[in-house]
Amino acid sequence: SYPGRDAFGVVIGVNKAVTVGGVDWFSAGDILTIGRIWPSLTYAPLIWTHTETMQQMVARFGWVDGPPYRRREEPGHRWSMYSATAALVLAKELGATSLECFGVDLMGQQNWDGTDEPTADRSPERWARERVIWEKTRNQLDEAGVEVIRHGHH
Repeated sequence: SYPGRDAFGVVIGVNKAVTVGGVDWFSAGDILTIGRIWPSLTYAPLIWTHTETMQQMVARFGWVDGPPYRRREEPGHRWSMYSATAALVLAKELGATSLECFGVDLMGQQNWDGTDEPTADRSPERWARERVIWEKTRNQLDEAGVEVIRHGHH
């Protein structure tokens, strides 16, 4: 776990952030990311992922806890495309009224911990697409009365 963990009711780790520990939910969209991270975890958070990825995980690992994504998107809004925006939706579905988001810089080549992710698309074009979806998702949550506070880069 990490200092300050107890201040948060539910913690959702996006991709590699789940390795910090003390995370209740693991938000990741693809089997490559989950397959690289899951075997090294010393605990078993619930998993929030796509239905197809969940089926691949069952076949690969033999078991899994947690639901697949609930595909309830508005036309033209693809929150499940990125693990960070999917985590926002999960938090709302779990009943959150305020979200504290750390490490969501939406730019550059490195992860939140300064390491590179050689297989990930970290192009400026990719980040531009994710920023649009992040803002749409944040706006929808705001309209639903859920506050999203993004710490760090803006």
